[in-house]
Amino acid sequence: DPNDAPVFTNMDDIIQSIHHGCEYSYDVNWNDPDGDGVSFVWDESIAWLNVNSYGQFSGTPSDTSYIGSSETVFLKITDDRPNVSLSDSIEFTISVDRNFAPEFQDVPDDEQDTTATVGEEYSFQFGINDANADDFVFTVPTRPSWLGFNSSNYTISGTPSSADIGTHNVTVQAADCGEVTSFSFSIVVTN
Repeated sequence: DPNDAPVFTNMDDIIQSIHHGCEYSYDVNWNDPDGDGVSFVWDESIAWLNVNSYGQFSGTPSDTSYIGSSETVFLKITDDRPNVSLSDSIEFTISVDRNFAPEFQDVPDDEQDTTATVGEEYSFQFGINDANADDFVFTVPTRPSWLGFNSSNYTISGTPSSADIGTHNVTVQAADCGEVTSFSFSIVVTN
């Protein structure tokens, strides 16, 4: 039988850019048309990146000194046919850019937004933007027991009772893969 070289099967999707502070994760796959065993070797000098013999890449460029770096990675697969082994190789770069924290666009800023009335629903929806267009998680780490939140539409809401009359501190938070932004304010509950 003629020998066919092994091939990388998913390199079109390889991640070549990562924000600092975000986790890099990718599994490189390959296949040998003849069903031969395949060995995998790599050459890279990226301090924050871990690679293993299964083609699994992982790491987090958490230090700001990595911002602006662009390092080369060389991968090679070779089949185990004695005397006529064939290989395939690929080279690409991984660049690290700055990660910007999510920003609150709309926040409570007047008496109407920061006052709640006993027996009436209080509700406020925050506007949040991320300059990198990263996914982020909205949470409310500090809030009174009567106040709930919806993480999908960045809304806080609840109905206070007469036992809740007074001032309540609230902190909302938006966190992407490497940056966190918080905003704190008070809600005054009155009759």
